Amino acid sequence: MVEVNAGPGFRMHLSPTHGECRDVGRPVIDMLFPDSESIGRIPIAAVTGTNGKTTTVRLLSHLLRQAGRNVGMACTGAIEIDNHVILRGDYSGPHAAEIVLREPTVECAVLEVARGGIMRRGLGFDECDVGVLLNIASDHLGEHDIHTLDELARCKTVVIDAVRQGGTAVLNADDPRVLEGQQWARGEIIFFTLDPNSRPVRQHVHEQGVALPSITSAS
Repeated sequence: MVEVNAGPGFRMHLSPTHGECRDVGRPVIDMLFPDSESIGRIPIAAVTGTNGKTTTVRLLSHLLRQAGRNVGMACTGAIEIDNHVILRGDYSGPHAAEIVLREPTVECAVLEVARGGIMRRGLGFDECDVGVLLNIASDHLGEHDIHTLDELARCKTVVIDAVRQGGTAVLNADDPRVLEGQQWARGEIIFFTLDPNSRPVRQHVHEQGVALPSITSAS
């Protein structure tokens, strides 16, 4: 027979009849409320830009699933948990992020972050581990009170600003407005390019930075 005491008393430890008292309250509180900020968090990759967000999100999700992770994905097509569609529609805003992050089985999240959601409600997370900024283009200018490419760039770089200290910002080195986003990055910066002679990439690598080279077909 085993007795399970769901509400144990501390009096016998704090004020024992015999022997020395013990501060048992402190380890209990430490167990319930750990100091580590990582407790309860999962890795988050956030992808933004004008074009290519959904494709990139789906690719990242696929790669993480191949690595054996239970992935929560949100994009303009659906919300998927472990490759199972739970909701269909445009889920590229903060509400979608909240749905994914509330799912207890999810081990990592890959989230599409659209301009409209940022303007209406901001991000659905306080910080992310990886922020990807693909490009800044004139599509949909005039919506949500954004009328210039510079205004759009400022909106999109919110994702880069949300990358945690020690995280990674992935930036398109072929887009000058995307490159300007590196000033907001607090962690590692990785460039990607389609130009084998990209000057920003060459300079970045010369300074010990990381870059993904262009992939060209064999002649």
